[in-house]
Amino acid sequence: MPRKQTNDKSSFEWAFGVDANVIENQHLLTAYKLNLSACTSKSNCKRNCRGNPKCLQALGEKKWFKNDKEDVCSEIEDPDSERREKNCFVGLKNLGATCYVNSLLQVWYHNAYLRDAIYRWKAEEDPKENAAARNMNDLSCYNAVTPVGQLQLVFAKLQFTVRRYIDPSAFVNTLELDVSQQQDAQEFSKLFLTLLEEDLKHQSNTTVKNIVQTQYCGEYEYVTKCQNCLLESFSPSKFYELGLNIKGHKDIYECLNEYFSGEMLEGSNQYLCSHCQSKQDAVRCTRLKKLPPFLNLQLLRFVYDKQKQCRRKINTFIRFPETINLKDYLEKNCFRGNTEYELCAVLVHRGQSAHSGHYIAHIKDRASGCWYKFNDELVEKEKGKLLKLADEGNDDGGGDKKESSKEKQVKLSKGQHASNDAYMLVYKSTTLDDKKLPDDNSFGWDIPEYLQAAVLEDNDNFEEWVKDLKQMRDENVAINKNRREEVKCIYEKLILRENETGEWISKKWLIDWLNNDFKKPVPSVDNSHALCTHRKLSLKSLPDMKYVNSEGVSLRLLFLLQMANVIYEKYGGSPRLRDVLCRQCVKEKVKLLQVNQQIQEDQKRISSLSKFTPSQYEKTYWIGKESLSCWKQLAKRCVETKEETNDDDGDSDSENQPPSQSESVKLNDRLDFDFNEDLLCPHKRLTCDESSRRLVSAEVWNILKRHFPSAPEFDCESIPCVDCMVRLDDNFHNELLNDNASHCNERLLDELRQVATVQRQKLQDLYQQKRRISWNDMQMHTSYYALSRKFFVEWRNFLR
Repeated sequence: MPRKQTNDKSSFEWAFGVDANVIENQHLLTAYKLNLSACTSKSNCKRNCRGNPKCLQALGEKKWFKNDKEDVCSEIEDPDSERREKNCFVGLKNLGATCYVNSLLQVWYHNAYLRDAIYRWKAEEDPKENAAARNMNDLSCYNAVTPVGQLQLVFAKLQFTVRRYIDPSAFVNTLELDVSQQQDAQEFSKLFLTLLEEDLKHQSNTTVKNIVQTQYCGEYEYVTKCQNCLLESFSPSKFYELGLNIKGHKDIYECLNEYFSGEMLEGSNQYLCSHCQSKQDAVRCTRLKKLPPFLNLQLLRFVYDKQKQCRRKINTFIRFPETINLKDYLEKNCFRGNTEYELCAVLVHRGQSAHSGHYIAHIKDRASGCWYKFNDELVEKEKGKLLKLADEGNDDGGGDKKESSKEKQVKLSKGQHASNDAYMLVYKSTTLDDKKLPDDNSFGWDIPEYLQAAVLEDNDNFEEWVKDLKQMRDENVAINKNRREEVKCIYEKLILRENETGEWISKKWLIDWLNNDFKKPVPSVDNSHALCTHRKLSLKSLPDMKYVNSEGVSLRLLFLLQMANVIYEKYGGSPRLRDVLCRQCVKEKVKLLQVNQQIQEDQKRISSLSKFTPSQYEKTYWIGKESLSCWKQLAKRCVETKEETNDDDGDSDSENQPPSQSESVKLNDRLDFDFNEDLLCPHKRLTCDESSRRLVSAEVWNILKRHFPSAPEFDCESIPCVDCMVRLDDNFHNELLNDNASHCNERLLDELRQVATVQRQKLQDLYQQKRRISWNDMQMHTSYYALSRKFFVEWRNFLR
């Protein structure tokens, strides 16, 4: 719609050329903006037209006209969205702050050798399970109580469940972890592998018993060489991971070089040599003796800051290759075998703090060679067969966009990766042929019957849940489709067309109705707030009301497309606003507009006349200073007050309800005096206080008199109240006779100071020869004095 039509002023442009007491029907229609046409969907109203009561666009109707897809027509999500996709891995539910557990569980699950050994674990050979179970001979109702037993169930569900993700709560509970507190992932990895190794030592199957050592355990030795006798001492040890310092390094080779480099033992840190029988300077280093099939490289990103006395994260970018060869770090005399490894997993911590953030895992599928990103419940296959760490963006909680953009700028050669968030790299020996084991989708795995039964039961429960939820969803879709058609039908018929009867309805109710999801009952229509004091439609409530097709506001006639009372019969409410255009409100509005226009013109004239001081021969009038500054507001109040006295003579509508008390209160604050009453004394005569009044010309007074014909009138010759003057004199003499002489003296001093200020200003004017009196300015009955020019010149020289 054109902007002019929606302008509030346009609805009363006619008001300045008509008699306010003669308001015709056409004037009423224009004042209530019923001369405007209704907006349609082709009007492209981005927002509802506040100035057009017939505009029903942009109230929230768009969602009811969307395409009728099931996912749009139902608040219940499709349960099949929780089903596992074909040829896709399964996620793990985050229980609060257990993302670090989920990422490591995924890494261990993708070690097919470890998974196969865990499946072969026998509960009846575990002393903890035997102590907790009543009858280990009957495993049909078996429920594991140890971490390894629950790990077996987690692995089975990850492999054979039909769910998109599984719940690892039972496994986490056996470890007694606090799900609300995030733990150090590196420390958890070490502790769990140690616990797993301890629990498996009771198994009779040596493959199962030694699976942790055969898969993750390597050997190195600490070599200390005395610088005096050159004797070397050896201290062999096992490792399950290598903790590499990354501070000050750029790639993984620099970290490895520092790890295996020699360390000088000197000064207070000297070595006690057994051959020399004394402390000597020595060199200590670490030498690899045996490499495991799976090599875990822990990047020590979390360090203790001694200055701040807290842990912090090192966000250094570290480059690492797809394949790595460790032959240079093996001891020369040991059996080398295969020393080449390929990258199979990268664990990432997103976040700037060591105490918060989010853990995810990038793992390479052993069958397809494709990389997958495991982010708790969400599992995504990365494009192509290449690892893309820089594509994670900032969706993993706590990542920094600046860090991601910086990562993309790191120049990498083919087969190289870089990350400032990677905290664990898992490399697999290239000679390890894990494809000999069955495929993940095959049934060639040796899985206990009780484990199969548990997975099948869980899958059956899921299918039953999907079936029930689908039935609920179908019912919900049918209800919502019927409701959608009903709302669409009502809304389309509410739009007023030519030669159709209309009535007013609350805009707020329409918005609430169109935006209601119908989970709660729709409230009844309440139009009482829109009533004026004449029990008709208030002009002030016009922006909050809409004029709709009266045919669309009898449920009985809904299917005949006559919608006259649908809304009120279906949802209830009152009052019905038909034929409620208030002639009295329009009359008051017109008078107020005319008065405002006259006030603006008079204000300009008064401002122009006030710039000139009235001459002594011109008749002037006293006016209160506060009245002069507020005369416009007082004039408007006079019009409102005059119209309020005529309210009882206005028309009334028996169908309408009386307005609430809050509606009858005026929005503007009322002034507590009438025009020119601020210059009256308590005796209702001219006040003696000249500071509260001033003289204005007769022309200014006549302009104001038209607005305030009953205002008190005092010309310049009016004498102030005699009673007040006598009281002032009596008070003054009483003060002189009062014992409190200091108060009187202070008042006299103030008066003398004022006289001195006036005299000082007059002397300054005389010195500068300003405001000199001309012959025309002299007044009768006033004394004037002449000065000798010689005296005046000498007086000025004296002052200089």
